[in-house]
Amino acid sequence: MKNKLDVLSHTYEVRTYQVDPQGYMHPAAICSMFQEIAGEHARLLGWGYHSLKEQNMAWMLSRLSMQLHARPIWQSMIRIDTWVRKTDRLFSYRDFELYNHRGELMVSATTAWLLLNMESRRLQRVDVIREHFAHFPQKIALCETLDKLPAVQKGLPMKRYQVRYSELDMVGHANNVSYLQWLLDAFSPQHLAAHSLQSLQINYLNEAKWEDEIRVSRDQHEPIYEISRTTDEQVLCRARLEWEAS
Repeated sequence: MKNKLDVLSHTYEVRTYQVDPQGYMHPAAICSMFQEIAGEHARLLGWGYHSLKEQNMAWMLSRLSMQLHARPIWQSMIRIDTWVRKTDRLFSYRDFELYNHRGELMVSATTAWLLLNMESRRLQRVDVIREHFAHFPQKIALCETLDKLPAVQKGLPMKRYQVRYSELDMVGHANNVSYLQWLLDAFSPQHLAAHSLQSLQINYLNEAKWEDEIRVSRDQHEPIYEISRTTDEQVLCRARLEWEAS
C-alpha cells in the first residue's frame, strides 16, 4: 500500500528574493527549494539531518541534472514533488518535479546522494537503509544517467571568488547551491538577460571551505565548466550548462 510520505508535495509562493531582474525565478533558488524539501522528506522518513548527525553521518549531493521547461515568475504559486526513485550500494537517487498553479510541469530534476561519515570522511553504504524508503523505479522525473562529466580542456578563466562565511552550510563547507550561483554569476548581465538556462548537469567532486580562493573556467569548445581551488588546482565541480535565447 502506498504511504502518504512516499511522495512529498509542498506548495510555495515565489518571493522577491528568489527572482532575477526580469522577474523569473533564479535556477539557484529552484535548487535551494529542492534541497529544502529533500531534507524535509528525509526527516519525515527518519533519515534527516539530526538523525544522521547522531550517527556522525550526513547526506552529500553528488550529482544533479535539471531540465527547465519554463521558469516560475514572481508571486506565482508553485508545487514541488519529490520522491526516492531507487538506491544502490553508494547512491540514493531522488527526483523532483515543479508545477505551476495550473498543474503544468515547469522543471524536472534527478539527483544522486551519498552518505558520508563525518569523522572518517569515508562513504557509507546507502543500500543498508534501503528498507526505510519506498522506491519508484518507474516514476522517472528526468531520463538522465547522471554520468561523470568530462574534464575541461585548456580551460578559459571566467571569474574568481573567495568562499564567504555566509555560503557555508551546517557541515562546514560551501552549500551545493553556492556552486551553481558561482557558475551563473560568471556570465555577464547581458548574457543572463538575453538567455534562459535550459538544462543543467553538475558533478560535485570536492568540498569548498571558508576563504578558499576558487576559479570558474570553461572549455574552449564544449559547454563544460569547472570550479577549481586556486591554491592546489583541485577541481571542486564540473558542470554542463545549456542556454536558449529568452
